[in-house]
Amino acid sequence: MGTRTLYVADEDERVWKEAAALGDASVSKLVTEGLRYVIAERRVAEVENEEGSVGHSVTIDRPEYTTIINRLRQLLRRYGWQRVGLAFTEACIREGAARSRAKRRAEETLGAEGRRVAAQRAHETKGVEGRKAAARKAWAKRKAAKA
Repeated sequence: MGTRTLYVADEDERVWKEAAALGDASVSKLVTEGLRYVIAERRVAEVENEEGSVGHSVTIDRPEYTTIINRLRQLLRRYGWQRVGLAFTEACIREGAARSRAKRRAEETLGAEGRRVAAQRAHETKGVEGRKAAARKAWAKRKAAKA
């Protein structure tokens, strides 16, 4: 393990104390993570300068995504791609679990009899086409549940 000596300016002393107070990682690990981030940013900038754009980027020209993309870029710059990726994964898992619980509750509430009653109501209000639409919807839900 190598040893490095860093001289900290007086005006930066507060930042170093705050970093040490975080407690979740050593200051050495925080500095290394920061250096990795700076190196990655500079490499991206070099590629952009050489090619005029990022090598393998995908451009999404949909205005409704602009706010989301900008927010994600801020999060990536602030926390790094590993932490943002893990948080995104966790959010997806939690959302999937919430949807599964909601589906299970609906299935428990309706059941086979509830689906039959819903189809009957659709037939009464919308005729044969309504019953067919309700059957297609129920079939799609069952197919999605099996997937």
